[in-house]
Amino acid sequence: MKTITIIIISLLGIYGIIVTIFYLVQDTLIFHPNKLPEDYEFDFSGRFREHFIKTHDGQKLNALHFYAPRPKGIILFFHGNAG
Repeated sequence: MKTITIIIISLLGIYGIIVTIFYLVQDTLIFHPNKLPEDYEFDFSGRFREHFIKTHDGQKLNALHFYAPRPKGIILFFHGNAG
């Protein structure tokens, strides 16, 4: 019985270590940032305009404004991390 308890505690400990490691590195596993150069030219079939928005902390946000022939509303889409 003592051997089974030691094995179960050891397996739970190993499992806990693995889960902790995955938790600590989850950003690098999930998000793979592909940063485009600032002079990158988008190629879309419809009319659009590109905007650069400078934040107060010096970061640059990139935005694309697509024009619709008969607009009925606005869609605001946040791509996510480094997208």
